[in-house]
Amino acid sequence: MSIIIPTEVIVNIITTVVSVGVAVASLGYWLGKKFSGIDYRFRMIDERFKQIDKRFEELREYVDYKVDRLGRAFSSYQEFSIEYLSVKGVVSEQEATMLKDEAARLSTLATTNPFTKEEWDKLKKYLEKDPKEFTLKEAEEFRELGRKAIAEYWDRPEAYKLHLYTCVVYGLTLRRVYEEKKKQIEQQQSS
Repeated sequence: MSIIIPTEVIVNIITTVVSVGVAVASLGYWLGKKFSGIDYRFRMIDERFKQIDKRFEELREYVDYKVDRLGRAFSSYQEFSIEYLSVKGVVSEQEATMLKDEAARLSTLATTNPFTKEEWDKLKKYLEKDPKEFTLKEAEEFRELGRKAIAEYWDRPEAYKLHLYTCVVYGLTLRRVYEEKKKQIEQQQSS
């Protein structure tokens, strides 16, 4: 026995299938356009974030530069003040010894070592040396090590104490050199 499906039913089925197919295709096309628009907006947002990141990077570089300059200015001011006070005789030998003891604590930082072995050896030698026995060249070398300590260990108080002590030694050495020259001139004039 054969089943006869009326033509009307077949047409209704085909019409329904075509209608659903067209609706699905239309919906797919519409969703594709919407997702394309969303994707475009995300790309624009991503581009804006890249621009903002670039601005923040520039700002960070600018702030780092200004903070570095401020640190160097402070260090230079501190250096001048201590050397000046030492040359004028305001800083006593006892105060210099106290600073020397504080500066010696920098050696605890040797594990994170930006100094060369030779620089650590010089630093140790200079810290053990009596401030009255420095030559001007040694005092200058010692002060350079103090400057390097500030640059490398800017976040450690020991570095600033070392730098202060190196400035005191430099100032005391300058004072001694000036006094020796003054005595020589006075002796030459009295002869």
